[in-house]
Amino acid sequence: MRYEQAQSIESVQNGLEGQGYFPSEGLASAIFLAINLQRPIFLEGEPGVGKTEVAKVLSSLA
Repeated sequence: MRYEQAQSIESVQNGLEGQGYFPSEGLASAIFLAINLQRPIFLEGEPGVGKTEVAKVLSSLA
């Protein structure tokens, strides 16, 4: 999935799953909105929850 292909939350979820990352529906929704609104996304959480992995997967799709 390229950013231009982010037509729905499901397409974002499928694109991330294709890269080996299985996001929750909430995270896929946030990523979909960030892409389509061309705004940054802020990820926060305890160590080990996958913030860096999300960033790596998203950077590979850019």
